[in-house]
Amino acid sequence: MISATFLTRCDIVQKSRLYKLIASAILIVAAVAGYFTYWALTKDSIDTSTPWRLEMNPDLKADGTPNAPTQEDLSNARSELERFNRSLDRIMSGRADYTSVAVAIGSALLLSLAAIWLGISLSLLMLLLGAGLVSAPLAAFESTRDWSRLIVALAVLGSSFTVLMRLLNLALSSPGPVMAIARNVLAEATRLRLSVMFIVLILFALATLPFLLDAERPLRYRVQMVLQYGTGGIFWGVALLVVLFSVASVATEQRGRVIWQTMTKPVAAWQYILGKWIGVVSLAAALLAVSGAGVFLFVEYLRSQPAQGEVGPFKTSDGSISPDRQWLETQILASRVLIPNTPQDLRVNDPARFAQAVESYMRDLAAANSAFNPNDPATRMEVEESLAKALEQQYRTLDSAPGMTEYVFEGLGPARDADLPIIFRYRLDVGSNRPDLTYKFTLLIQNYGMRVVEVPPGQYMTLALPSLVVDPEGKVRIRFANAFPADDGQYMINAEAASFPKDGLSMSFSLGSWRLNFARVIFVLWIKLAFLAMVGIFAATFLSFAVASMTALGVFAAAESAVFIRNALEVFSEYDPSKTENVVVLWRWVVVTIARSVSSIFQVYAELEPTEKLVEGLHLAWGSVTMGSAAIALATVITFVLASEIFRRRELAMYSGS
Repeated sequence: MISATFLTRCDIVQKSRLYKLIASAILIVAAVAGYFTYWALTKDSIDTSTPWRLEMNPDLKADGTPNAPTQEDLSNARSELERFNRSLDRIMSGRADYTSVAVAIGSALLLSLAAIWLGISLSLLMLLLGAGLVSAPLAAFESTRDWSRLIVALAVLGSSFTVLMRLLNLALSSPGPVMAIARNVLAEATRLRLSVMFIVLILFALATLPFLLDAERPLRYRVQMVLQYGTGGIFWGVALLVVLFSVASVATEQRGRVIWQTMTKPVAAWQYILGKWIGVVSLAAALLAVSGAGVFLFVEYLRSQPAQGEVGPFKTSDGSISPDRQWLETQILASRVLIPNTPQDLRVNDPARFAQAVESYMRDLAAANSAFNPNDPATRMEVEESLAKALEQQYRTLDSAPGMTEYVFEGLGPARDADLPIIFRYRLDVGSNRPDLTYKFTLLIQNYGMRVVEVPPGQYMTLALPSLVVDPEGKVRIRFANAFPADDGQYMINAEAASFPKDGLSMSFSLGSWRLNFARVIFVLWIKLAFLAMVGIFAATFLSFAVASMTALGVFAAAESAVFIRNALEVFSEYDPSKTENVVVLWRWVVVTIARSVSSIFQVYAELEPTEKLVEGLHLAWGSVTMGSAAIALATVITFVLASEIFRRRELAMYSGS
């Protein structure tokens, strides 16, 4: 047993200035030495050149002798090969990237220095040593090895969270009622059973996430799972904590009349609300920081593991790049700008032709139905919408007939200027999308040539293209044919028509590292949590704990589901949802009105979609972050003003708690 005298002496030592100086110097030297030692040990084992590169080979004549290419042919071929090989270099550069190691060592160093100067380093060290002693015997057996890792992970995450909470207390130590209330909220978070339970569950979920991965699955799926549940799942857990804790922090003080001790002092209503909000968002920031750092480092660790088809990290048996690695580096661990294909709208591009088509269509309807009134404005609007959707569906359909359909993608000039590789992504639906069948299609890509692709229906396919496919106007044109060349030189037409879904045609190029994208995502998630904290406090100023919790959770659910509601409305509105044979259906009108209102109120909140963009490797632009954050901040300020005014008018001395 450790005696109380020993613990007292350790506490005295860890708080002494001499110990702090010596321990800090040792840690800094050890961190620098550790990083350069790792670099020295691994730099010779990492081949920074691309093992698989294309080389120029002249075409052969029928007799096997080489053709004599022209100087222009050689120049064009060399340029294309250089672009292609640079694309390979970008993918393979991850082998020699030491950023993740630097971040891991730097994070550990900063947290350790903070623990030292906060005077809790020896306490946390004993905690980590105790976890190590408990986990060491478990690590010796295969059946209990995961438990050993879980114990160590929980100890590290718990220690990191403790240090961050101490730092937040220090940051909020300035005098004044606002900071005093904020510090009290942080102290309340560590003793209130509701918040402690959520904190433990969140840290436990983060620690167990690595053990839920299937090592047999492709690496890209494992990385996506970590990003999805490590950011999205943890965000939902922290959001529930923020909502319930912000409500409880205000409602329980009113119910227990503890608030009298605060409001009898010179504390304004707005100061009380602001202090509560700062305390809750500080708690959310600490949890997000720990969770974000853990997810980031684990993703970087997974990235350094062999992908499917590799015999080692970034290494295949033939020296090529495996499809799993290429997909991971170009589609997931990227910051891609997505360029969807937009069908030509005849109502905008050729209104005269569209009006002529509408008139012809209405004449046909009038001839078929004597009750049809072509002069009714509402009827004409319905016909125009129906015809526009039919033309769009026709545009996305490849009929079982000769000919090619052209699809144009605009806005790819930046990829051409920066000589960035372009990823073409497409999906074709054929019949019932039987998984046991495949179909061949012919693609004709400008400045690139013809390709025959074998496509399983209903699945997304990708094709890497060089930047030379972009024309001077920043456009890429791709023509599809529902046919393929046979051995006899004739084209075979597929028996069934194929179609692209609305999101089934897109191009993308990466603007930068996924790491900056990840940082922007974490920031946006924190902004969302800040808004939810103010909503919870606002509801608790005039409602009981149960009702305020339900109200705040309802706002959270409505905000997060706004995109789903909007997409559902598109399906629900394939026909006019408010009318059936010109008779208003009340329940449909009510459903659509409420759904549209909710979707429009939380449109900015929902359109950010930080987790979805991160999982898909899509670029979360600073412009979107700024505009979205400003809109959410404005909503937070408005809610703060309302909460302060309501709280100022409350008769707290008469509140019974019922």
